[in-house]
Amino acid sequence: MQLHPRYFGRNLRDNLVSKLMKDVEGTC
Repeated sequence: MQLHPRYFGRNLRDNLVSKLMKDVEGTC
């Protein structure tokens, strides 16, 4: 999983969670 600078903002946690969810759905 690659993290881009845009993820390190005020919504860091929300962005990480949403990306993790997308990655999980993509692997199924």
